[in-house]
Amino acid sequence: MKRLWQATINSWHGLIAATRSEQAFREELAVLAIGTPLALFPTADAGRRLAPVGTLVFVLIVELLNTAIEKLSDRVTLDHDLVVKRVKDMGSAAILLSIVLAGAVWIWIAAAGFGRWLADLSVHKAHAAAPSQALGRTTILPTQKFGSARRG
Repeated sequence: MKRLWQATINSWHGLIAATRSEQAFREELAVLAIGTPLALFPTADAGRRLAPVGTLVFVLIVELLNTAIEKLSDRVTLDHDLVVKRVKDMGSAAILLSIVLAGAVWIWIAAAGFGRWLADLSVHKAHAAAPSQALGRTTILPTQKFGSARRG
């Protein structure tokens, strides 16, 4: 239990260090803070709420790993080294791919929600245009009395 507690403290320190030293990490945290409540709107399905938030957390995870690689690389050498440059570029590519994944998931969820909204809108318009025909019910018009209802 003590080891788990110490690992949690070390992780917290890592998050604080990344937040203080990395602008990209702070920006991605801001996107997570804004994106989490937005993920609640498109659907009531828990999985479709979790997926976009999960991708934003995934971007943060990749950013933390890339930051660790960059900090370690800078510690090894500050000289221009082609191998170190390639390693840093690979970390940057990992961030790019995680952002593309997050964007694709957000677009997919938004498009699905927009499609459901359009479908609901067309159903409501059909019912509003001809409620008695669409529902097969008797309609009482405001100018009629109850005894003279027309059948639709």
